[in-house]
Amino acid sequence: MSSATNDWQDFFENWPADMPRNGVLVVEFGEQIPFCSFSTKGGLLAIQRRTPDNVSARQLVVPYSQISSLKITNVIPGSVFTDAGFVGELVVS
Repeated sequence: MSSATNDWQDFFENWPADMPRNGVLVVEFGEQIPFCSFSTKGGLLAIQRRTPDNVSARQLVVPYSQISSLKITNVIPGSVFTDAGFVGELVVS
């Protein structure tokens, strides 16, 4: 398992308590998937959409190895990232 895969798995399994469990998941083939909740199992992430996609799917199970990035749609205090193990300070200029 790659380091990035392990990092994604660790982040989702230890999701910060002060951060809403929603956002936009970007997967390797470029699809951006808004989600309103998620659950984890081993190397897999299951996400729930508020509205169905164009084939009527509301849930998606994706391996951590396919995650490219995570867009966070809420304003989150920088301390949440520090608590999650990030180094440095996020500031708004």
